Amino acid sequence: MSTRSLRVDTATAAALVLLAGTVPAAAQTVEKPGFLLEGLAIQPVLTMSYGHTDNVLQDTTNQKDWRVKFIGGLTANSTWSEHALNASYTRVMTRYQRLSANDTSLDNANLNGRYDFNSNWNVSGILTYTENQIARFLPNATPLAIQGISETLVTTGQLNYGDDTKFTSLVISRIGVENSAAAALSGVTVANSNLDRDEYNYSIITGVKYATWETKPFVYFTRHIISYDDKFDVMTQLRNSKGFQIGGGVTMKPMPTMSLEVRGGPFYQDFNDISLDKQVGWLGLATLNWQAAEDWNISARATRVFNETNIPGSTGFYMNYVSVTLLHLLTKEWSLDFTPAFTNYRLEKQTLSGNNITGTVGLNYRLNPFANLRAEYLRSHQRATLSSFNYDENAFSLSATVLF
Repeated sequence: MSTRSLRVDTATAAALVLLAGTVPAAAQTVEKPGFLLEGLAIQPVLTMSYGHTDNVLQDTTNQKDWRVKFIGGLTANSTWSEHALNASYTRVMTRYQRLSANDTSLDNANLNGRYDFNSNWNVSGILTYTENQIARFLPNATPLAIQGISETLVTTGQLNYGDDTKFTSLVISRIGVENSAAAALSGVTVANSNLDRDEYNYSIITGVKYATWETKPFVYFTRHIISYDDKFDVMTQLRNSKGFQIGGGVTMKPMPTMSLEVRGGPFYQDFNDISLDKQVGWLGLATLNWQAAEDWNISARATRVFNETNIPGSTGFYMNYVSVTLLHLLTKEWSLDFTPAFTNYRLEKQTLSGNNITGTVGLNYRLNPFANLRAEYLRSHQRATLSSFNYDENAFSLSATVLF
C-alpha cells in the first residue's frame, strides 16, 4: 500500500489540464497551438516547475527539500470523419536539491483506436503504459519499507454495437504489473524483488438510450482472474484469486453544460489460499462535470475501490476517495482553482485504517495561447491507526507551461 498514491500529483495534473485545454470556452482564443500532420493534430507541451516541500517522503521524518520538475508531453489525435486514432506520451522528471535518492523519471503512454465497420458496429482497442513510484510501509515491522518503480501495462479490446435506442459492448482486458523494488530494513537494503501481477477481465456491458437528457442506463458483468509471480521470500502472503462483479449505472446530461455518470455494484473475490476468507463488498464510481456559468466550472469524482494486499493476514484494502475541483475565471487571463480531496482507507482483518485530507489552490495566468504560468500551494494531512503512516505536508511551486 502506498501512502504516496493516496493523492494525485497536482503539478502533473495541472500540466495535463493545460495540455488538454479544459479551461472553459470563455478563456479560449481563435489562434491555437499545435499542427496537422497527415490527418493527425499534433500537440507538444513542456512544463517546468520549481518548488519546496516540508515532507519529501510523506512520513514522520519530515525531510524538507527544494525540487524541480520537468514534464514533457506529446499528443496526436486523428481528424478523420470515420475511424479514430489517438496517442499520447508524457515523461515526468523530478529532481531534489539534497535528497537525490528520491529523484524519479516516470513515463506514461497511451494509444487507442477505433475502426468503424458501419454506423452500428465498430471495434476499438486501448494500450496504456504507466510508471509510478512505490513507497510502502508495512505494519508490525521495524519498519520495512519497499521503494522502487511500478510499471503497469493495460491492454483492452472491445467490440461495440449501438443504434439510436440501445448499445452493447464485449470487453477483454489484461492488466500486467511489474514492481521493481528494494526492501530496506532500518535503512539497509536487504533484498531486491520483482513482484509481478496479472489480471484478466472479461466484461459485457449493455444498455438503452433515451432522448431525454441523453440518458443511457446500463448493466454490466465482469469476470476477473488475478495471479501473482512472487520472487521475494519475505512477501509470501501474495494471493491468487478469482471473482466477479455485477452492477449497473447511468450516464446523462441534465443540461447542456452538465454531464453525470454513476455506476456501481457488488463484487465477490475467492482466494486460492484457504486460510483467507472469501471477500464480498461493493464498488462504485460517480463523476460530475458542470460549467455552472461562463466563468465557473465544477468537476467532482467519488470512488470506492478494493485491491488485494500483500500484507500478511489481510485479504484486501478498501479505499473511498472524493474530490471536487472548482475553477473560476477571474479575467480572460487570470483563473483560480481549488481542489479539496478526502480519502478513507481500511485494511481488512487488520487494525490499520486512516484518513487523508489534501487541498490544493492554484493561481493561473495565461500569457497567450502558447504559454501559461501557475502558482500552487498544497496541504496534506494524514492520520492512521498505525503511527508510521501519519504525516503532514506543505508544498508550494511555481510552474510555466509552453504549448508548441
